[in-house]
Amino acid sequence: MQFTECRNNGLLSRMLSKYILIFLSVSDKLLLWCRHIMSHAYKGEGRWNMHYELYIDLLFLENFMMDSLLLLVLNRVLKCKSNWQRIFLGGGLGSGMMCLGIVVGIPGVFQLIFFHGIVSSCMLITGLRIRTKAQFIKAYILLYLCAVFMGGMMTAFRPYLRYISLFYGTAVGTAFLFVKCWKLLRKISGKEQVRCEVTLYLNERKMSVMALMDTGNLLCDPVSGDPVSILDHEFYEKFREQQQKEGSVLRDTEPKMRYIPYQSISGTGVIKIFRIEKMCVSMDGEKWIEKPLIGISEGTISEKQEYQLILNHDYLNI
Repeated sequence: MQFTECRNNGLLSRMLSKYILIFLSVSDKLLLWCRHIMSHAYKGEGRWNMHYELYIDLLFLENFMMDSLLLLVLNRVLKCKSNWQRIFLGGGLGSGMMCLGIVVGIPGVFQLIFFHGIVSSCMLITGLRIRTKAQFIKAYILLYLCAVFMGGMMTAFRPYLRYISLFYGTAVGTAFLFVKCWKLLRKISGKEQVRCEVTLYLNERKMSVMALMDTGNLLCDPVSGDPVSILDHEFYEKFREQQQKEGSVLRDTEPKMRYIPYQSISGTGVIKIFRIEKMCVSMDGEKWIEKPLIGISEGTISEKQEYQLILNHDYLNI
């Protein structure tokens, strides 16, 4: 079996390089403008009053960059598979709604509801591919955890950063640190289940599935010695039915299937396997596997349908 790794940088590497370029280019223009907030203090009637001037275009750009960066972090942590266009659209929508709320002047408690309820929700739904209520709640909580983490780190370093470009560069570094800390905490807690998107290519057709990288799947073909990944039976049948309705049945798939023995916690048995053309594993870049073996499970492999494929242990270090 041949393993070919594409020379693409991981999603996080692309995020860092592109965002740093954006921050550096925008920061040069920001340095030519007046400060975001100018405070003028004056004394009158025995007390000090504070007056603020907000530059709405500068405010929009700053919030657009930070909102987009937060969405990029959440997209990475939650594996939402959202593209750059959606993320920037969500960041622009969140920043625009915030500027609109400031211009209109929403009073009191309604301001809290608008900014932290409506704006944040619209930004998450637009920027990330959130499908369930549970995923939205998790994304909402992580949004503020990440914002507090980044805000604290940037506040700590701000006195030492004389240039705006360095300030936003620190924001990117802080986002990278948050992702690393999140992964470390999940590994320490024992809840880390590495999931990724996998595309299977069969007879000039392809299907995209969510896969679990399981260290417990050691199944191999006794004839060739190749590792076997397990595909959910119900998902495979639904895919075949859809192809039949569209008039594009998977040709010669069944005749090429054969059985191999397996042993699990529940006992022993036999499982159908077949070889496909190739498989693309999307995690920190794209990893291509030529002519892998796929086994069809006897039942559902995930009760909540969180994943449809269990990758073999041998693919963990590709």
